Amino acid sequence: MLPHPKKMLKLWPLMKKTLENNLHGHGINIRYLGQIAQIALDRKEKALARREKSATEIEKKNAEILEKRKQREEDAEKRIKEAFEEVAKKAKEEGASEEEIKNKAQTAASEVSKKISSEVEESEKAEEAAAAENEEKTEDVASINSLLTILYNLSVQDMVSRAVKHILNRLVSDTPLCFVPHVIAHIHNALLGQVEEFQIDEAMLEAYPEANLDALKLSKESVIEIIEKEVYIRFRYQLPSTWNTELIRPVSLLREIALKYGIQWKDRKFYFSKEEIDAQVALFEKQQAIEESEFKKSHKSKKNSKTTKESIEFVSKSTFVPDDVLCIVPVVKDSIYGSTLVEEIWEAARIRVNNNEVEEGLSIFQECISIYEQVYGTLHPATAKAYNSLAQIYADLKHFPESCAYARKAYRIYERTTGIDSVDSFGALSKIAYGESQNKSLYNSIQCYKHLIDLYSNIYGEDHPTIVTCLTSIAISLQNFQLVNESLKVFENAVSAAETTYGKDSQMVAYVRYQYAHAYASNSQLNKSVKEMQAAFEIFKNELGLSDPTTKKTEKWYTSLERYVTITARQEKMLKEAEAARLKEERKEAAAASSIVASSKSNDKGKKSKRDISPDPEISKQSVDDIMKFIEGGNTPSKKKSGKKNGKK
Repeated sequence: MLPHPKKMLKLWPLMKKTLENNLHGHGINIRYLGQIAQIALDRKEKALARREKSATEIEKKNAEILEKRKQREEDAEKRIKEAFEEVAKKAKEEGASEEEIKNKAQTAASEVSKKISSEVEESEKAEEAAAAENEEKTEDVASINSLLTILYNLSVQDMVSRAVKHILNRLVSDTPLCFVPHVIAHIHNALLGQVEEFQIDEAMLEAYPEANLDALKLSKESVIEIIEKEVYIRFRYQLPSTWNTELIRPVSLLREIALKYGIQWKDRKFYFSKEEIDAQVALFEKQQAIEESEFKKSHKSKKNSKTTKESIEFVSKSTFVPDDVLCIVPVVKDSIYGSTLVEEIWEAARIRVNNNEVEEGLSIFQECISIYEQVYGTLHPATAKAYNSLAQIYADLKHFPESCAYARKAYRIYERTTGIDSVDSFGALSKIAYGESQNKSLYNSIQCYKHLIDLYSNIYGEDHPTIVTCLTSIAISLQNFQLVNESLKVFENAVSAAETTYGKDSQMVAYVRYQYAHAYASNSQLNKSVKEMQAAFEIFKNELGLSDPTTKKTEKWYTSLERYVTITARQEKMLKEAEAARLKEERKEAAAASSIVASSKSNDKGKKSKRDISPDPEISKQSVDDIMKFIEGGNTPSKKKSGKKNGKK
């Protein structure tokens, strides 16, 4: 019996190894991969059907809530108006003045408004409590569909890689060892790249005249057909017609086949499309022509000539060549020895920690780690698992420096035993990144997250959900260190990655936008914050409904920010208008003053023309300061004397 798909989705099988572990953990044979793929498709169609139905119900509920809000606002306005009119009428009958009537009426209306607000809050709390009792979790269909798509693609790719393993075993079973790299390269070219006929050494053909080389004559279409038949035979699943172009990732599939069959490939960049191959061939041919012309001009030594030929030897019109296959290693499946004693000691230490005997428990844990190293060895996945578990225990106890140290030890062992791209390595690296961020080591944390993003992008593609999580974690860490501008840039990339992975209408996108809006608000970019908060609110409203607590919280933030921005804009406008009015008034006063000065000057000129303009000998006897005061209109003795003289005249 297969487990319910919801149980499998809770485990997030976002990587092939995780999918295998989940199936084996539920006692399911790998033969049921075809059934898993079919279940993923069926669940996706059912989720879309439920989404359409729930969208109609949510839209109906939203309309009812909006109508109720409108009715509530109208009732509130009516009650306030009635209270205002009643108090005003009563005050008027008592013979109060107009100002007293107005003040009393406004006070009564304000009290009624406060009472209505408290009633609304109590009503909303009661509705939230009732909704919590009868809570029906609205599923995020966009995110679920994204996870189901990942599950389906993983299942298909795993079936293909296992089918190719069996096909290679069958094709090379009666093939001489020297021709095995040719068969492997040819099958991979047919599956992932472009097929070109290999030039086989004549000496090898003469040495094995009866060698069966029919595998090298298979066309691309024949290889695809053989793989489809093998998948159907082993997994009872019919692959879709476009599986080789839409459902597989070349680099990831190449890695999985190599791990299953034991192929060690040459460390070089592989080009899978015809356009990339043609571009590389043209580039190398151009480089060859330049090197040959330089060689002829400079008459280099034979050693340099040999180097030139070797640099061009790797150019091929196919993705893979036989020389790319370095060796084939045996893949041995075994089981490790499990020590029950060390597990019992570990459990005893865990019980001590849970009983608040932290120091004693941690001491036992460290002794248990040394026992793990003695039983399993220093470089062993079981030892790495113990280090990783101990790192998590220290993280739960808020001892982040020790947690990072043990997580690093676990990662070093995992990358040497299971590979840098294994599930266990990813988990240990994630733990290091989180621990470093909590340990206030921002640079180390970002470097770990960046390494994770690079690995996921190269192996599983840029639309993997973990990339969104890593980007969001980086943005939040930057925000905690007051690096707001850098945080905003990372949040922008996180929103773009979430839209690519989950779709624009997903709740996950809304959550990222909600955090993005808070980052803008902390940087005082309120207009952009309102825009992002509005986008998050619209998604929550359509996906969850107006009655959902998350939607209500987002709506409250959105309305508060919008109101604040509106008030701030209004105040800025009023300040600008007041400043403009003040400047206008100052210009008027300046113009009036200048006209008065001009008229006074003209009067002075008229008076001076009538006066005797002969020099006053008394002024010449005064000091420079007294003369300046006299010019500026100061009261000097000379002025008084001159005034008297003028009066006498």
